[in-house]
Amino acid sequence: GINAEYGKQWYQRRVRGVLNYYTNYYYKSNLSRAGMPGTIVPCSDFDVKTDCAELKGAMKGLGTNEAKIINILANRSRDQRLQIVHEYKTMFGKDLTAEFKSELSSNFLRLSLYMLMSVPQFLAKELKRAIKGSGTDERAIVEILVGLDNRGIAEVKSVYRLMYDSDLEREVVGETNGNFKRLTISLLQGNRHEEKEVDLVLAKEDAIELFNAGINRFGTDESNTHSEDLPDLPIGLF
Repeated sequence: GINAEYGKQWYQRRVRGVLNYYTNYYYKSNLSRAGMPGTIVPCSDFDVKTDCAELKGAMKGLGTNEAKIINILANRSRDQRLQIVHEYKTMFGKDLTAEFKSELSSNFLRLSLYMLMSVPQFLAKELKRAIKGSGTDERAIVEILVGLDNRGIAEVKSVYRLMYDSDLEREVVGETNGNFKRLTISLLQGNRHEEKEVDLVLAKEDAIELFNAGINRFGTDESNTHSEDLPDLPIGLF
């Protein structure tokens, strides 16, 4: 019905927002280069043991105090949330993600679990979502891989293997085709030059070469449209 469709659209917007937040925050997007702070900052009086105790209390007994969970997760930085995950298991002998799965549901559960992940874990999960099932979410794949530097590519590939016991590149080969597959495999090699200075003369030459390879001719020379020489582009461009 209408409510179900609205809920689906809301969830998709929230996941896309979290994806953009994580990639921009961790891998120096054009926003961070401009010195613009994120909306989630470290809690100045952070006490990991207190937060763990409050989360435990929020899930104790009948019902769940979702407001308390939101208040903690939404006001702690990524690093602080990861400390909470580790300390919770130390204090109570239980995994916080498992506790959430038993106490929360639907979109609130999904968003809460995302906020307990490290950035490479989150991006690996989103890549898995993007390539599994019928159809491929090419936009999500591009948004993630183009926005990562070489170190980020290596980290996500490593975490993907740990999480799913599978090789990311092999899965991409099996789920994509044509020029998009070639581009994705090239990006997954993590061999792009990462110099921050822009050579305007070379940029002009590249623009002309791309124009002549595609728009200005019948057919397209795809071999010129992606290269390991391309720098990592700001996530915000896509």
